[in-house]
Amino acid sequence: MEITVLGSGTYEPDPKRHMAGYLLKASDKNIIFDFGWGAMENMIRAGVNYFDVDAIFLTHLHPDHCSDLLSFIHIAQTEAVTNRMNHDLTIYGPRGMNKTMEQVLLAFNMARRMPKFKLSFKELKDNDTVWIGKAMVRCHGVKHNVPDSLAYRVECEGKSIAYSGDTADCDGLRTACKGADLAIIEASWPEELNTPGHMTSKDAGRIAKECFVRKLVLTHVAPKYLQEYDVIGDASEQYNGPIVLAEDLMKIKV
Repeated sequence: MEITVLGSGTYEPDPKRHMAGYLLKASDKNIIFDFGWGAMENMIRAGVNYFDVDAIFLTHLHPDHCSDLLSFIHIAQTEAVTNRMNHDLTIYGPRGMNKTMEQVLLAFNMARRMPKFKLSFKELKDNDTVWIGKAMVRCHGVKHNVPDSLAYRVECEGKSIAYSGDTADCDGLRTACKGADLAIIEASWPEELNTPGHMTSKDAGRIAKECFVRKLVLTHVAPKYLQEYDVIGDASEQYNGPIVLAEDLMKIKV
């Protein structure tokens, strides 16, 4: 498997760090996790177009994790014109997604479009499992500051990757990360800011250590944290394995 970071930033605009997005190449499938501002642009830069995407998984419905989805849906829904999509596509996400997407499609006059290949939405909950080709994607409920938020664990051909989304330390996150070859964990803010529903890099390091993660990727790091603190240093106080600070278009093989 190979991860390409489409967006390593937070909700704060940063030209060097777009909002949350990750492209996973698992066997012959292209799977997207989160689709915030800039994810579409970086997906194209990574050599993957909208018609190459096999599935999209959202962790939650904050705009910095799904705002580019509107443009993606608009493009996919105009297939009667462009005619480049050759397969149905499902967008997965937490409970509440279906109602939100129904409202979005109505608001932007896309509800009546009938593309040749179906675009559908499916809500997931804790412990649900989805197979995308040879890749098994398992959902884990986590504690963010929205009613429903998910972390994901992907297993394919003997390797495993965990992605936290936004969350505080919780059982669901730890289950997703347990023994993972790679864990992509948010480290949004320093301890001094005490932001509920998020973690510091120390928190991420502690989870990586206690869950026996083989490699840790820190992501979703706020500009203030990057500029004024030692983000990797904080994590290494807890975890002595390899630590990487995510950057846009970074590729990581597992």
